[in-house]
Amino acid sequence: MNTGFFLSGRKVFCAFVLLSLLMPMVTWSAEEGEILIFEEREVKKGRVAKKYKPETTLGVTKMNEDALKLVDQRKYDEALALYFAAIDRVKQKSIKDVDFEAELLNNTARAFYEKGFFNSFSFSDNEAFIKAVEYASQSVLVKESYWPAYVTLADVFYKLKDYEKVDQFFTKAEEYVEKDSRDYEKIVKKHNLVKKILEKQKKEEDEPAVAE
Repeated sequence: MNTGFFLSGRKVFCAFVLLSLLMPMVTWSAEEGEILIFEEREVKKGRVAKKYKPETTLGVTKMNEDALKLVDQRKYDEALALYFAAIDRVKQKSIKDVDFEAELLNNTARAFYEKGFFNSFSFSDNEAFIKAVEYASQSVLVKESYWPAYVTLADVFYKLKDYEKVDQFFTKAEEYVEKDSRDYEKIVKKHNLVKKILEKQKKEEDEPAVAE
């Protein structure tokens, strides 16, 4: 047996093991949606010490919670930056959580909606409302039965005074929300108000024009 070849083979094997330990790795942490990116793994006294970038350990669940707090403080641009980062991270996941993704997209839409509501007097020309519609629409594409996104769409079009669309979206929300919940009662109450507005508009349209 060639002893030199055997020893060189062992060196190659050891080098391969050491290299694999030093290579960057990605793993899921205990918190759902949280990614830890390890820069290196060092062997010290037979144990593996892990080092990672702190800025990449922030889970999307925490990002969503922090963004909601920023929205409450009306720090919309900061909140939206967090939402965008969280959305990108969710899209990179191999296993999809449609419930959380739909919620995240709708929360982004709500942030745009509130930004438009508080920061502009011209609703029809407000880019924030356009973005709100875009993200809420993505939310229901991810999960058709996610009723809060239909409420967001209804709220946006209510501000735009497009009551027919409001009627349609409240109808969709009522279809999916639990019928014995307080949310259902709130939606029905707002929907009834819109129905009265539409009835009034129709009545005015049907009345003959008064001759000047």
